[in-house]
Amino acid sequence: MLKKQKEKYTVAFWLLCAAYFALWLSQGMNGSTAAICAHRLGAGEAGRAASAALFFAGAALSRPAAGFFCDRGRSGAAVCAGAGVYLAAELAAVTAFYMWEGAAIFVVCRLFQGFGCCAAQTAMLSIAAERAPGNRTGEGVSLMGLGQALAMGMSAALALGILRLPEGEPKLYLISSACVGACLAMSAVSAAMYSKHNIYNNVSKNAFPLSLKAVPPALIQTAVGMAGVSCLSYMTVFAPERGLKAGVFFAVAAAAMLPSRFGAGKLSAKMGELTLVLPAAGAGAVGLAALPAARGAALFVLCAVLYGIGTGVAQPMLNAAAVKMGQRRGAATATFMLGADVGLMLGAAVWGGAMKDRGFGFIFIASAVLFALAGVAAAVLNKKKNPT
Repeated sequence: MLKKQKEKYTVAFWLLCAAYFALWLSQGMNGSTAAICAHRLGAGEAGRAASAALFFAGAALSRPAAGFFCDRGRSGAAVCAGAGVYLAAELAAVTAFYMWEGAAIFVVCRLFQGFGCCAAQTAMLSIAAERAPGNRTGEGVSLMGLGQALAMGMSAALALGILRLPEGEPKLYLISSACVGACLAMSAVSAAMYSKHNIYNNVSKNAFPLSLKAVPPALIQTAVGMAGVSCLSYMTVFAPERGLKAGVFFAVAAAAMLPSRFGAGKLSAKMGELTLVLPAAGAGAVGLAALPAARGAALFVLCAVLYGIGTGVAQPMLNAAAVKMGQRRGAATATFMLGADVGLMLGAAVWGGAMKDRGFGFIFIASAVLFALAGVAAAVLNKKKNPT
């Protein structure tokens, strides 16, 4: 009896994965330095807050729009349009450093950066779910997410290094623009390859751009995002106080994300995506809970590994679960990513308020509890989906 040959990923898929890496490298550089650049332009505290708010507003507007077009067989066009808007916003940000009202221009650019970047991201993840061979949705989303993990591990250090150069701010955004340009070029080639073979076949007549069936995993991701953003927001302050380096934490976490995300993707087809969320959330929760006790490098690095595993596995598995439950891949991906955005916004607001009164210990332990509860919620949802 002949053994059935396993379906393989196409060149177009891997090209889109490379584009996803370029997109996240740009966004990682922007996100880690936006507040610094706004401050150097004289935006003030209100301007820096507006910069972050406008980025998330752009993201919130773009997710349903991208999902709508993805469900109408226009995924490739949505990726290219989003990357094009993002590229235009990046180039406009470069000019802000040479103009009299540069601060206002820079802050407004963040709206279009959020819209373009997140539209492209949503469409790319929708394609990953659409084009994963067989029942390997979790694997497809995880493979796409490897680029994100790699980019986030190197983008902050790269951006801060560029800012130290003479006229570093415009140079940073020129390099970021080059990354987005590469993303746009690779996405266009990938879209052409897919269109040539009539690959975009997920067409829906449902006009609603979100998926109510995908809300449960999206809400769980909101909790995961809230828990994870505590490290993203405060590690650069917490680590130096302990004589440690935040860059080491993020580099180790990114290194842990890569194999764990890859392994979870491989296991998801056999075990189910939601099954893997509970152990991942448990690892992340332990890593966060142990951080207040980390005064030496050994425990600090272990916490980074556990945090990387938790965040690296939970998000793509919940994303894949949302796509399967939501059925309409574009709308489900948009719904899920909105949940992720809300988690980041809520986390920044809640932990920012708690930091003033409670300190690092409370923030990290509360984040650990939230991460653990997210894992339990995923297990309960999995039980409801598969009662036997």
